This record gives sequence, structure tokens and C-alpha cells, in this order.
Amino acid sequence: RLSQAQLAGSDLSDSYVSLIESGKRVPGPTVVRMLADKLGCSPQFLVDGVEQQDLSKAALRTRYAELALREGNPAQALVEFTALLGDEHGTELHDRVRMGRAEALRQVGRHAEAIAELEGLREIAEKHPERFPGLPVTIALSHCHQAAGDLARAQELGEQALAHAETLGLTGGTELLELGCVLGAAYGERGNTEAARHIGERILARTADASAQDESVMYAAASRTAAARGLVAEALYFADHALGTGFAGMRAAARARLALRHGALLLRAAEPDVHHAVAVLTAAEPALSGSDVAACRTELARAQVLLGEPAEAVRLVGDALEVLDDHPRIEAARAHVVLGQARLLLHDQDAAVASCRTAALRLDLVGTSRAAAQTWRELGDLLDRAGDGPGMARAYQRALACAGLPPSPEGGALVTALRRTG
Repeated sequence: RLSQAQLAGSDLSDSYVSLIESGKRVPGPTVVRMLADKLGCSPQFLVDGVEQQDLSKAALRTRYAELALREGNPAQALVEFTALLGDEHGTELHDRVRMGRAEALRQVGRHAEAIAELEGLREIAEKHPERFPGLPVTIALSHCHQAAGDLARAQELGEQALAHAETLGLTGGTELLELGCVLGAAYGERGNTEAARHIGERILARTADASAQDESVMYAAASRTAAARGLVAEALYFADHALGTGFAGMRAAARARLALRHGALLLRAAEPDVHHAVAVLTAAEPALSGSDVAACRTELARAQVLLGEPAEAVRLVGDALEVLDDHPRIEAARAHVVLGQARLLLHDQDAAVASCRTAALRLDLVGTSRAAAQTWRELGDLLDRAGDGPGMARAYQRALACAGLPPSPEGGALVTALRRTG
């Protein structure tokens, strides 16, 4: 119940409002927000005709339908996607629903309907690369045609998708594996077993040793390449993949770091469970990186000392120190303490004392903490066994200071008590 002049107010002209109403102008975000404020609705409603709350609910239902697909319930997913298709929601979500429905149709064997839906989406991707990614829809179409028996079309689309993937720098990931499956099947069913074998070997070789972190880096690079070529929707698609695989890699690394801490605790228990600790640490090491790898090898070396295998402990500590020895960090000090323990077991007292002195130098550069206190205490124990009384006393005094107990006139008594009580 506002006139064009009332709606325009002092910010816009009534003629501009008229052009918007007639579809001859598309307002930018600032004007949309201004109009929404005056009309008492949300900017989302002006853009899509849907309130944000309804759009969020539709987005959530879409994710649940996609989860049903992933969990192997395509019939249930198809019901959900079909219901969503009849609702009013934004263009981006509408396209996502169409893609999900096409995949559900493919999985339940309704290939002709899936192909029709996918061809419509492929046309959108070609005309509006900012709206929908082309690669996943082309791969899905190739799958559908192969399942429907149109092997020539499946092969054509698969090769197009493979060439496109290679121009984006994809050397692994789900897309490449899916293309290997569909092209291998299409070549094989057409009697070209040599080509089928070649494509399988080629893609398996590329994806053999790729970690989640490797894939995250690859997808991020593909996203940047797609963005540089103006393929905005595809760039977003690969950026989402990079975040997803990166999260998987982060989760695996976090789990491995927890296992590292657990293995270290097993070795420091009153009755160390050495064999269990070795199993935990060995399983964790492949997912670790940087100083965590070195810390893991130090703990494995500690286990070898407890097992009476000092030569193997020396080797493992050497591997750790290749990463840590140039850094004044507590991990380097721990490694030198374990190295000293191993050398003492090998009856090389001078070398053991030298390791202790290096450990002390590293610890002097580390701030006070419980971890530092524990390492000073372990160093004191080692120096005691090595026969270095003054070094032992200093190490115990530093352990007390790091634990918040500064030296006192009765410091010698405190050191003796600490040694006796552990």
C-alpha cells in the first residue's frame, strides 16, 4: 500500500522503482536491503520469494536427503528430493535438489529420468558456470548412459570429463576414481579390454598414495584454476572438497596426536605397558607430521630402551634429532635424554654424559612448565646412574623450580627427598 514515490523516499527515484517493478533493472544488495527495510521483510524474501527461516529448513531437508543417499537409501532420498522439488526456494538450492534427485533416480535404476534431469543441469552449467559446476554433472551423466547401455555416449562424456579434470590439475580424488570406473566399464563392455586396462592402471597409479592432506591441496589448486577460468560454481565445488578432505586429514592427525600422547603415558606408567605402547605409536606415526613425528620416534626409542634394545633406540632417536636438533624445544631435550639412556645401556658412559649435557642446554632454553619439570627430573635420574653427582643435583633443582618450588637453604634435602619419593 505504498506508492512508488513513497517506497523510493529520499534514497531512490520513483522512476528507478518503476524500472525494478517492470523487470528492466536488477537492484544490487544495498538497494535490496533498503527496499526490504521499507517493506518490512527480509532481503532474502525480495531476492528469492522465500523467507530465510523457510530456506534454512529446506536446506536442512536437502542435507538429510543427501545423507540418505550416502547411507545407501536412494528410495527414501528420492521421496525427499521430489517433495523438495515442489517447494519454493532459492535457485542454488533448487539446482542442488535437482542434482540429488537425479542421483537418487540413477541409483534406483530409473536411468531415463535421471538423464533428462542431468541434461537440464548440464545445460545450466554450460550457460551459467557461475551457477552450477559442470564436472560432477558430466560424470553423473556418463554413469547413467553406461548403466542404460549407451556405451558410446558414456565413453564420450567420460573422456570429456577426464580431459576437463586434467586441465584443472586433478590428479586424484573421487572424481578421477569414478571416471576410472565408468570409462573402464564402457571400454570393457565395448570389447576394448586393452583400453579398459590402461585407464584403470593409469588412474590407480595416480591415486595410489594420495593422503587426505594431498587431496586437500590438490582440490584447493583446482578451485583456484577454475576460478581463474571464470568457472565460479566449479571453483566453489572444489573449494568445498578441499575443506572436506582437509578436515578428514585434520581429524586423522588429531587422532594420531592423541594416540601419541596415550602411547607416551603407557611408557611412563608405574608398570609400563611397552608392547601396547609400541603398537599404538607405530599405528599413529603415518598420520603425524613435523615435530610430532620426531616425538613419536623418541617415544618408540624410549620403548626400545625399556625392552633392552639400546642400538635400535639410538637409531630411532637419530631419526628424531634430524628434525629437532636445531631447535631449542623440549622435544629435542627429551630425545637427548633417551639417547643418553640408550648409550648408558651400551656401556658408553662418556657419550651418555655428553647427551645429558646437550639435553640440559636445550632445557635451559625452555620456559618453566610441568613438562620441563618432568624432563629435568628424568635427566637427573639419568645423571645419577651415569655417576655425575653435581649434574644430577642441578637437574633436580631445576625440576623443583619448574614445578613451582624454588631452591631454598634446605635445597639439598629437597633433592634427596625428591629422589627417594619419585
